Amino acid sequence: MSRMVGASGGSGARFGTGFTGGINTFWSCNKAGAIPHFTEHINSNPRHFDSWMFRGISHSIIGEHDKAVHDLQTAASVGSPCEKLVADAKLLELQGKASQCLSTYKDAIQKYPSDGIGWFWTAMTLSECQERSELFKRAIGLNYMPYECHYQLGSQCLGNDNPLEDTQSQYNDKCTKAIPDFNACLQGNPYRTVCHIELGFAHLQLNHVQEAKQCFEKAVDLNPVLTDSNAGLALIYEHEGNHLKAKLNWEIYRNSVEPREQRVGSGGSGSGGSGSGGSGNDGSGIGPLFDQMSLADKDDSLKIPNEEIARVYVARRALGGLKSLLLKYRLLAHSAVILETRIGNYYILEYMGDSTVYLKKIELNVVHTQEKGKPHQVIMVDGVPWTKQLHGKAVSAGWTLEKVCSQ
Repeated sequence: MSRMVGASGGSGARFGTGFTGGINTFWSCNKAGAIPHFTEHINSNPRHFDSWMFRGISHSIIGEHDKAVHDLQTAASVGSPCEKLVADAKLLELQGKASQCLSTYKDAIQKYPSDGIGWFWTAMTLSECQERSELFKRAIGLNYMPYECHYQLGSQCLGNDNPLEDTQSQYNDKCTKAIPDFNACLQGNPYRTVCHIELGFAHLQLNHVQEAKQCFEKAVDLNPVLTDSNAGLALIYEHEGNHLKAKLNWEIYRNSVEPREQRVGSGGSGSGGSGSGGSGNDGSGIGPLFDQMSLADKDDSLKIPNEEIARVYVARRALGGLKSLLLKYRLLAHSAVILETRIGNYYILEYMGDSTVYLKKIELNVVHTQEKGKPHQVIMVDGVPWTKQLHGKAVSAGWTLEKVCSQ
């Protein structure tokens, strides 16, 4: 059985109407907004399996468990035998029965190998990359949501492991390989907002600045709630020298994800800004040196500890404390400096890209790397991963935290 859950554009409303509007809104990452469209289609087509299925998934994602169960049970009652197994598996997933869920999906594949729905949802449940890839390719061959299969293949190609384990060349190769799948997804479904974002960061990694900019602008247009695209635009505007637009986009991004921390001052060149980073003095490639940093307009109402600085290390982290940004996009990271004082305290001094600088006392849990020349990984108290220069740079006598913050 070959069938495609379409994502083609419709007339009327921007994302289309009825089921088309629902599925397009769903893939734009607006699950709540998709529900009225699915409901509209169900009212006139009460035995339409996909409307019940995707409305149930939408309810599940936004936390409406009872409604999700009702819709998936209805989907199971109106669907084909294969579709019934898929809906039953989704219900088991909602109940936290992961092994039974996977077993039921695989049962759908065994009994109905010519229906792509079983291959697709089984792949979505698996974690092993090679097996997932083969199942998505089978679903593409059976014309079941080929655009979404291509997105999953592209996203998987970039990998969920820490890309800092890759060399620059290795990660560039991953981005190059992922781009055709992302493009194939968007040709079939131009509403897949996250695909625009991930394609944008892949292009940015390869220095395809204009292509990246178009992707981020399209993502903002489709769903402004997904502010990773604003972070990408901020990087590009900084590269272009448009500091006002860069600041505005950083603010949009930070306001959605960044908790407010202790504000020290504003102005100055900062401790490195954002992006793929400069080259540290120990070859780690993660930011500028300490003596390039300057601060101004100190807030005198804050008490700055008068501790003398012994050593400084360039550090890098995902913006907003979101592991996914650094792990999936690699270059969307943020440079800062870790200040080690002579009495053994550590402080993070970071520039947020909008002329705001933060100073915060921290505790370090350093994960020492085994490979020579690789930066340390640092886990902060909130669980956010950073990388830190191995050796850093010694600071001459007389430099205190107070003196740094008054420069």
